[in-house]
Amino acid sequence: MFLYSLPAFGGQTPTGNTITIGTPQGSVIMKNFYKTAAIVSPGSGALIVDNPAYDISYYTGDSSFIISLKQPLTMPTRAAASEAFIQVLGISEQDACKLKVILGVPISVDPHYAGRDLGLSFCGIPTR
Repeated sequence: MFLYSLPAFGGQTPTGNTITIGTPQGSVIMKNFYKTAAIVSPGSGALIVDNPAYDISYYTGDSSFIISLKQPLTMPTRAAASEAFIQVLGISEQDACKLKVILGVPISVDPHYAGRDLGLSFCGIPTR
């Protein structure tokens, strides 16, 4: 079970330079990704990165990040998406592994890996 403290955005889009998300392993301070997001939905989240290889989204409901691969799973694609995640947030691999992140592939892209949490490439095997 994951217990994450929700950022106190109150339905508002954060305007500061950083955002702090609390996790069971400690708080993670990151760049305010809302400032550079492709799409912002106040009160519900943001599409942080939208490119041909993957999307990176944030959901305020449970302070989770979803990385969706748009190409069949390969180690380079998974690694590139994982690296982009830490770069856009300005955090370390160690802090990234504290966050609730689901990295997956839709069934339309790769039926074999669809529905699985593949995890960030540098965090080891996901436990959820």
